[in-house]
Amino acid sequence: MIIRPLLAGELPDFARVCGRGSHAVDVERYLRDMFQAGNMRPEWCFVALEGERISGTLAYWKLPALERPSDLVLLELPWERDDYLSFGEQFIEGVLSAFPGVGALGYVLDQPVAYPQWQEFPERRAELLRRLGFRCLRQTRRFEWRGGPAPVVSPRLIFRSLSEVGEEAFIAAIEEVSEGTFDQLILAERAELGPAEQARRLFVDLQAMHYEPGWWQLAYTPEQELAGLIIPACGTNFAAVGYIGVAPRWRGRGYVNDLLARCTVCLLDTGKERILADTDVGNVPMANAFLRAGYGQFGTRRDYKKVM
Repeated sequence: MIIRPLLAGELPDFARVCGRGSHAVDVERYLRDMFQAGNMRPEWCFVALEGERISGTLAYWKLPALERPSDLVLLELPWERDDYLSFGEQFIEGVLSAFPGVGALGYVLDQPVAYPQWQEFPERRAELLRRLGFRCLRQTRRFEWRGGPAPVVSPRLIFRSLSEVGEEAFIAAIEEVSEGTFDQLILAERAELGPAEQARRLFVDLQAMHYEPGWWQLAYTPEQELAGLIIPACGTNFAAVGYIGVAPRWRGRGYVNDLLARCTVCLLDTGKERILADTDVGNVPMANAFLRAGYGQFGTRRDYKKVM
């Protein structure tokens, strides 16, 4: 096996292998969009050669605001073969050795098979990731806005933007609403880092996505008590419910519906045609809130990470 970066003119071949032929056009379009947006670079795309034939593909990905890659994408191997594990281990380890110094890398495994990665053979992928030391940190249900009239935002909450309250107040609010969350990753990070540091890191991580300070808002009751917060954000070709949280003392009063309505309106105003949201498989109240608000589940996701 020869492992090397993509050469000039090989993009259609990369897309053909990664897209398994029938999805080649979609993969090539996705790659060109990612190059233009700053999420990927041609030299971050790698191939595994057997003779002169490309048998495997893999690429690094990042948010545009970051300098170094954070995830692996577009992994394709000869999954049907008996040696897929040894092939995959050799290929991925070779790609990782070509880019030293990355502290940690993620990989998301989505089901059902869908654009842009077309991840067939999910359990074989999961087994390969385990063999390589990737740990599944979180399993989520994935939702998308189904369209229709914009939600009506209840007047019972008062919203103040990040620009109005300042970063420290916003970080303190993240710490407060994260207490007792159903999000398993946030719970694990709170236990490892402490609530204050976890809130600060989450704030910084979400800032890597595109947003306007006016979108991020704290919600208060008429008595000026913190009821919750919303963090809308945008990716390259979609809008996202980055984070929604209700303060512990105000849970069970339907405020999650008010927060989600406000967040959805903010995202609709961005002009993006697609709004995405993820919530832990165990977070039934949030999943029900999405369904009530006109979102529909379209898949599931497993988030993996490997500390290098």
